[in-house]
This record gives sequence, structure tokens and C-alpha cells, in this order.
Amino acid sequence: MFKNYGDWDFFEDGILVEQQSPSQFTLLRCNPVQDQEDRYEFARLDVDLDDDWMDKQALRDYAGLEPGVDNDAEMAIAATEYYSWEN
Repeated sequence: MFKNYGDWDFFEDGILVEQQSPSQFTLLRCNPVQDQEDRYEFARLDVDLDDDWMDKQALRDYAGLEPGVDNDAEMAIAATEYYSWEN
């Protein structure tokens, strides 16, 4: 089941997260298109925190997360922002 980590209005800054396994997450994201009213970008993103190419310390620093705290969903969200949707 997806959990809301974004704004209460999905069209403002929607982020829904569903944990698939201890390290794998599916995210549904909505971002308003800048300077274009009523235009949005939508994406379904799969993030595996066990991928070795990700710099987990950089993600923690970017998102302000403490190591050792259960914040894997926030790490997955940070990965989509830090590395962008294309990665």
C-alpha cells in the first residue's frame, strides 16, 4: 500500500511510496511544470537502495537524514531528487 510522503494535495508536490522489499521502493511522483498553470509531470520510479552506484552518505547529507535511523523511504525519495528522475 502506498504511503503519502508529499504534500496533502498530490498535484502540489505529490510523493507516494510503497515498499516492495527491505531495500526496494516504488514511488509515484507529481511535479507541477514551472511557469505553466495546470501542467504536471508524473513518474513511476523504482529505487533499490542496495544499488552500489548510489552514494548513500551524499543522499543522507542532501536530505538531512541521520545514519542508523529507519529512514529508507526518505532515502529513496532523496535518490529521485538528488540523481533526478532520469537516473
